[in-house]
Amino acid sequence: MTTLQKVLLTLAFSLTFLGFVLMSNKGNSFGSVSVTSEYQATSTRNGFDGTALPTDRVLVTGPGTLGSVVILGAATGVINLYDATSSAQHTDYATTTIVAIPASLAAGTYTFDLVFKRGLMYEVVGTAPTSTITFRK
Repeated sequence: MTTLQKVLLTLAFSLTFLGFVLMSNKGNSFGSVSVTSEYQATSTRNGFDGTALPTDRVLVTGPGTLGSVVILGAATGVINLYDATSSAQHTDYATTTIVAIPASLAAGTYTFDLVFKRGLMYEVVGTAPTSTITFRK
């Protein structure tokens, strides 16, 4: 083996080792969102049998952000999202409507990035469309 071949072999080994070291560094995040800022999601349909999510359901309690509603299939129902933890009327505050998704809305992603303070509550009037709701707490 010549000296040039030994140098090239050593260089190739060193670059390969350096590549493995750089790729194994798990301390860096290369995504668009930092850890704990990810959105969570829920579907309005059960993935196992396709049944609708029960209406008047609290998705999250406490402050957070409504990210988006992804409509996958149209239906005749209206989706209401409230800043609330209950559908009951309270004397100290009213249930605040954050978003009302109209019936037969075209499939697509509807981004809101709206803040809620008390919680995020889901209500459907009629037949719920197949959709996904994203939120961050």
